[in-house]
Amino acid sequence: MFDHLKNIRQSKFTNWRYAHYQIYQIMLPYSPFLLSVIPVYLLFIIADIDHLQQGLATVIAIRLMLSISAVVMLVVLIKYKPKYLAMGEMILVLGVYFSLIYIGDLAISQGDYYYQSGGILVFFYLAALSRMPFIISSIMATIMIVAYSVVLFPAKYQFNAAAEIDALSIHLALYLVTIMACLRRDTETYRSYVQYRKIRNQQLALKKNQTILSIQNQTDSLTGVKNRLYLSGTVFHQINSQTQCAVLMLDIDNFKSINDTYGHPVGDKVIKVVASVLKHVCANENGVAVRYGGEEFVVVLFEYSLDDAQQVAEDIRAQVEKWLFAPEQFKVTISIGIAVKQLTDTQHYQLIEQADAALYQAKKAGKNQVCHYQR
Repeated sequence: MFDHLKNIRQSKFTNWRYAHYQIYQIMLPYSPFLLSVIPVYLLFIIADIDHLQQGLATVIAIRLMLSISAVVMLVVLIKYKPKYLAMGEMILVLGVYFSLIYIGDLAISQGDYYYQSGGILVFFYLAALSRMPFIISSIMATIMIVAYSVVLFPAKYQFNAAAEIDALSIHLALYLVTIMACLRRDTETYRSYVQYRKIRNQQLALKKNQTILSIQNQTDSLTGVKNRLYLSGTVFHQINSQTQCAVLMLDIDNFKSINDTYGHPVGDKVIKVVASVLKHVCANENGVAVRYGGEEFVVVLFEYSLDDAQQVAEDIRAQVEKWLFAPEQFKVTISIGIAVKQLTDTQHYQLIEQADAALYQAKKAGKNQVCHYQR
């Protein structure tokens, strides 16, 4: 039952999250109950008229002013400052209770010793309708029972000791019931918060796993660049929405010979080196690198003209050519074909076909060079 009190020893951030949960998941949804107290409070004006011969106008004015102020305050807090709802409810409840204490004391001064039980309804409200944290609720209940014992009890005891002892016993019992009810409510709130956090953490973990899985499904496991699924699912859509972009189709020259001579592990190493060059270039440019299949790659450069694309392609080709693969001591070259989209009606599949045709021309012209598609 006291599990929620462990929250006090937790980190400030954890306590802040629990407080946030109390405000927005517990207090705010129940905030209309705060306003429902006001009509009940005002209905007692009828009883005031019957019990008070003097000071009636003052009592009615107190009830009206307190009610109007409470409504305005609560509406503002609910709409603009929900984090202060507990403070607003505390002010409202204590204001109502102390006004009842004042009215009861005023009735005693006029000889009426039977108009002092309205405060019991405030205890019932704390126990049944309020959603304030236990600490605030218990402090308020304590203040209320002390106020009754100090202000009303002495005068009523002098009037009828036996009856007032009985009334005080009822108040004390109600006070204890209110404390236990608030403690139980707070415990249930904390347990619901723990369950809420578990569900929320599961949702976040699921979302994270979905993101990781999505990245893995769209990433080439060998090189770390995007794969063909990402190209067809994301990049092609971006190409179709662009008014100007360039597609570079790259192929490692004589790759079959590399595999046959040095083995597939070395071939994989070559592919990874070429991919690292492409990733580095695309990180500095507005582009994306994709492993198209085997030793072939595609680079898409957004908002690039033919001249700019040729400069980037030549930079890629030169960087790959500089690599010296040890310990075998051999170099690798690549051939690149370029196609540029300059009309909005050019689709992605046309650019891929054009870049592939330009790549074929680069291979045919002797490899290790850059060619662009000419219409």
